[in-house]
Amino acid sequence: MSESGVMRMRSYWATGLLILLAACGGDKGDAGPHKDAAQAPSLRESSLAPIGRPLRMAEKRHFLRRTHWGVTPEDLAELDKLGLDAYLDWMLSAKAPQGIEDRAARLIVDPRWPRPEELSAYWLAWMVRTPNPFREVLAFFWHDHFAVSQVVLGERNRHYMLEHVRLLRREALGNVKKLFKAVARDPAMLVFLDGIRSTKDAPNENFAREFWELFSLGVDRGYTQKEIEEAARAFTGYKEVVEEVEAKGAKGGRRALARVVYDPALHDGGLKEIFGKKAAFDSDGVVELTFAERDVGSFLAAKLLRRFVRSDPPQALVKALGRAFVEEGWEMRPVLRRLFRSEAFYSEAAQRPLLKSPIEYAVGFVRSTGLEPPLLVLDGALEVLGERPTFPPSVKGWPRGRAWLSPQAVLERGKFVNACATARASQRDRGIGVTNLLPSRRARSVPGIVDHLIELLELSPQPAVRAEWVHFLSVSLQPKGVGIQETPDPFDWADPRHLDERLRNLVVWMAQDPSYFIK
Repeated sequence: MSESGVMRMRSYWATGLLILLAACGGDKGDAGPHKDAAQAPSLRESSLAPIGRPLRMAEKRHFLRRTHWGVTPEDLAELDKLGLDAYLDWMLSAKAPQGIEDRAARLIVDPRWPRPEELSAYWLAWMVRTPNPFREVLAFFWHDHFAVSQVVLGERNRHYMLEHVRLLRREALGNVKKLFKAVARDPAMLVFLDGIRSTKDAPNENFAREFWELFSLGVDRGYTQKEIEEAARAFTGYKEVVEEVEAKGAKGGRRALARVVYDPALHDGGLKEIFGKKAAFDSDGVVELTFAERDVGSFLAAKLLRRFVRSDPPQALVKALGRAFVEEGWEMRPVLRRLFRSEAFYSEAAQRPLLKSPIEYAVGFVRSTGLEPPLLVLDGALEVLGERPTFPPSVKGWPRGRAWLSPQAVLERGKFVNACATARASQRDRGIGVTNLLPSRRARSVPGIVDHLIELLELSPQPAVRAEWVHFLSVSLQPKGVGIQETPDPFDWADPRHLDERLRNLVVWMAQDPSYFIK
């Protein structure tokens, strides 16, 4: 890259970042029109009616950007081949490949006493390697919704987090009420919100309050403090027991291992009055009553729409999707099918980009380019960037939108993609190369390679920046004094040195373009 190119790049990035920040005023995540936004004003932005025609190319890319982490040529080819309906059948119903589970599980030396980094690496292995990323995307949506962090867990009970992750992944596409009931008695949640210390003699209100405030209804939306106290009584009955068990492996010996059990003697089985109903409600009873008597559907619909459609969903659309939950018996698959086939999802308003969170940026980069670093490098980067799986910052989950665009966060994203591009040894050991980043042979001119990468990464660079990328592939850069000397040296895709140095460095540069920060 020439020195003038460096200066222009810095100026362009600063300008681009300011534009993104201005477009994302307040806590909203919109970032102006996407380069591929299909101009389809006839599509109603509040309608769940099917779009009723084959998707245009821009709409296919929009669908994949919102439902996948990154868009790969393989994803696009499969969507082209199957069409939207058949692709949704696969995306919403595909079973998780057992081979990936086997490889991911091997990252955990002993599942009874997993280490913190093993737990996050286990899930990241699924995220970057699964052929069906939507299951992981949706499971992570639920992880943000039911935010539980392993920081409250220790050596003897950290295995609860592995059970929690597997619960979210297993039930992500299933029945919402079933998921809520399972989370209410999930060991990790019971520790995180003090359920294991909640008894009939001393009920703890933490889970009852968050169950309505954060998980199902919203702040001060349809419940009273007295009803929180009554619900807290219903959620009692769980405790943690610790045993000394035989450990295998190098250390051997006996180690403490905890488990959560239900003890009827600790449960308050008396009458409770909630929402005007009197009964001996237990945990499942509160879930059933809440779903029957309050508008849980609209609350969940709003969160789902903000994640997959737009940061400011119109109330008519929120209500329509909320009704869909009820009409479909709280089954996620048919609700999602309605959403992803709808006019609202492909409307012009919905195609305004959203800002990528760190995990969307990082996992998306790995999936799109194939430049997978060691999973612990990915885990460490997400820790620095602030969105590490199994470590939400609070019970409220992670921030969204503009919160991810601090200058330091932008620099850290650049460090991460550089780490991916320079992880040559680990990639070589696993047979990962950069030739997959090249277009077909007939398109391997320097401009053709640049344009292929622009399409692969879904970029919309300014013309001057694209010209710099073309120039970068066309010269050899050598240190000279305190500066850099350029020598004409056209890119040769058959030259391993050009592939290993120039192509990798170009991808790092391109992934720091402002347009790569939006989806």
